[in-house]
Amino acid sequence: MSPNDAQDQLAVALTRAARQCASIRDFSKVLDVFAQYCEADGCVIWEVITKGPDDRKFFALAESSSAGWTQHYLPANSFTAKAALNPKKTASS
Repeated sequence: MSPNDAQDQLAVALTRAARQCASIRDFSKVLDVFAQYCEADGCVIWEVITKGPDDRKFFALAESSSAGWTQHYLPANSFTAKAALNPKKTASS
């Protein structure tokens, strides 16, 4: 399967899942599809909350039902937060 075929299949699967959402609460179904495509345990969409230059936290806006994430705030100095803020730098380190 070519990368374009895989991307097309993902787009179709995400669209199908999105159409099944009756409310924003059902958005976890879309994230489940994305996590499955990435062969990940789950998927979380984070929002950066900035209170100052050295005071940033991440708030979980949405998560896949399989994520089982128990933390809704993520410290900015965690590896996950650093990867979200600068993915190229952490991918090579």
